[in-house]
Amino acid sequence: MLFPVHRAGQAAAGCSWLPRVTPAALSAIALVLAAPLAAHAEDPPRKFGDTVLSDSDDNITNDKTVDLVESVDFGAGSDLVTNFGTITVGANATAPTQVTLIGLDLLKNGGLVDLRNGHVGDVLTLPDDYNGSSKARLGLDVSASGADRLVVGDIANGKTAIVLGGLSAKTATLTGDKGPVLVQAGAGSAKDAFSVENAEIGFIRYSIVQDTGASGVTYRLKGVAGQRTYEMLKVSESVRDLWRQSADVWSSHVAGLRDAGHDASGAGVWGQAYGGRLERDDKVGTVALDYQQTTYGGQMGVDLINAGMDDRRILLGLTGGYADARQRFSGLAGQEAKLQVANFGGYVALTHGGFFVNALAKVDRQSIKVSNGPDALKTDFDGTAYGAQLEAGLRSGGDGAAYEQLLSVNYVSARLDDADVFSQKLDFDNATGFIAKLGVRGSVQGEALGGVFTTYGAAFVGHDFTIKNGLTLVSGDQSEHLSKDGGRTFGQLTAGVSYRVASSVVTFVEGTGEGGGGRSGGSLRLGMRVGF
Repeated sequence: MLFPVHRAGQAAAGCSWLPRVTPAALSAIALVLAAPLAAHAEDPPRKFGDTVLSDSDDNITNDKTVDLVESVDFGAGSDLVTNFGTITVGANATAPTQVTLIGLDLLKNGGLVDLRNGHVGDVLTLPDDYNGSSKARLGLDVSASGADRLVVGDIANGKTAIVLGGLSAKTATLTGDKGPVLVQAGAGSAKDAFSVENAEIGFIRYSIVQDTGASGVTYRLKGVAGQRTYEMLKVSESVRDLWRQSADVWSSHVAGLRDAGHDASGAGVWGQAYGGRLERDDKVGTVALDYQQTTYGGQMGVDLINAGMDDRRILLGLTGGYADARQRFSGLAGQEAKLQVANFGGYVALTHGGFFVNALAKVDRQSIKVSNGPDALKTDFDGTAYGAQLEAGLRSGGDGAAYEQLLSVNYVSARLDDADVFSQKLDFDNATGFIAKLGVRGSVQGEALGGVFTTYGAAFVGHDFTIKNGLTLVSGDQSEHLSKDGGRTFGQLTAGVSYRVASSVVTFVEGTGEGGGGRSGGSLRLGMRVGF
């Protein structure tokens, strides 16, 4: 018997009635069989956090942490999210994350909406409205290459504090009008809907400015010179004050020689130790620049020529000294400047009858260190101050009592070296100005303990004429110039007692207090002169 032969892919003889089955046919059969099952399969639920969303009205109150890594569809209905917790966007993402809350009608934020994750470029889009409560905060990363952004399709209002991430004292820079857009919203949004919580970063103060355009409004970050920069203006002021303190020491010395008269004739050496505390209150615009300064120092000199005949006298001498000063600012950063000052100068005094004229020329050299704890700032720079002081007056009296009318004027010009601070540079102008003082001085002498005691006092009214005091903050391709000009009036009282045990030895103690014009404080001086 012969049997038919079977080949793969070919029908057997006598079986031609069987249908041919191909792969395409098998796929079609599988789709037909699966169709009923697919018709009964349910889509995965739409969620915001743990809350399942519906196509009716969704009213969600969030008091937990919800991390959004992709867009969320709220569906139909009127949808509201009230946030008292934290909503993050791509908290653990390594690349920019862009999320849209599709169909959400209003986000009411009373907690934290946080896009900070160590890089910029994250975007949260709200199709309709945003409202911030008094405790609302928005965290955004900012860098030189851009910033995170909140996009509001319609109205943004209420109050929200923006917390800037990615910025430090080393990376904060001036932006001028070129700062990045942080929030984009629709027309009619409130101008003050957003502010900066951590506004002072390094030497920069950040704020939000609103720009209105045809497509809506934008809230742009603006960086200008901050509190710490303005405080550096006062370092120049302190340099000039230190010049004047040592000049007051010299003024006290020549006043003592006038009291002693011919009893202190001849060359001699003298020295004084002094210390003082001064508080200054000031403001530039809206920036408060209050500080406290303490000073300790010593000044000495030599009267090379101290001679006269009848009612005429001449005094020529040299003086030098050293002082340490600490300037503590009351601003939020606790910035502090330490100054070490050495000075050298020469002086002359002329007397004719009751008239006298005194003149001092002196140069100070400063070593300055500025620091503050929060920014770990430590910067060193030097400075030089040149100045002259002129005094003129009329002395009258007799029988151990004397009365003087005085006019004193000093002029000081200080120049500080440029200071590099993090990514910025401080370029100081020449700080110049003069102080004029008008007052009276009286003294009474009496013999006791084998010597002569002189008790004296003085009262002055002074005015500080600051001609120029400024600096330029250079940051990247931006710069900003600050200045503090003008003056103020203050009063000064001095009281002291000296003891002359011989014509060649004079000792004294003296106290001075001053107040008015935003300044208050006092100083104490101890001194001695030995003639030869």
